[in-house]
Amino acid sequence: MLALPVFSMDLTVLRTPKEVLARAKEFIKSTPVAPALYQIVLPGTFAHEAGFSSALTDIIIVPVVPALEALAHRMIESPESLVPPIEVSPGATPRERKAYAISHDFDVAMFRKEGIGALGHFKSAGNIALLESQFADKAVWGYTRHGEQGDESGYEYIIRRVAYDALMAWGVNVDKPVIEARKPRP
Repeated sequence: MLALPVFSMDLTVLRTPKEVLARAKEFIKSTPVAPALYQIVLPGTFAHEAGFSSALTDIIIVPVVPALEALAHRMIESPESLVPPIEVSPGATPRERKAYAISHDFDVAMFRKEGIGALGHFKSAGNIALLESQFADKAVWGYTRHGEQGDESGYEYIIRRVAYDALMAWGVNVDKPVIEARKPRP
């Protein structure tokens, strides 16, 4: 057993040194030049289920290779396949059930956000269309900004923001979607 989890490029946990070595040998054979690296922040419940022991260890570094594009598509198009199912105890209160659901939705949005960031390394017509389709996403993250004239609270449509930022980095000319709301949650 390994001290920390090691992942394959599809986020399968490799549990033994033998599995890790086999995957490393496959990768070396198929990748003659050292690729660029990309950092993915894993959602908390996924990291916990995979065996990470603290919030300080929920980041993985992956090579920018075609398998990352496939993983990015999975993270964007079917993030639920990566998020562990919600296990709510039978005696949970409605408030606890709501908290579990919010946590699950956050993890799904986090995978999508990270997938969009990873997809930013793979410009193509299909990927441009996929990112443009994210402009209607409703996932929001709350914020409070502290300033000299008081606090400002609002919500950020994080999926829309990272999709727009990726398209801008590619030089794609698109209208900016609504990214922030400075009022109660929409």
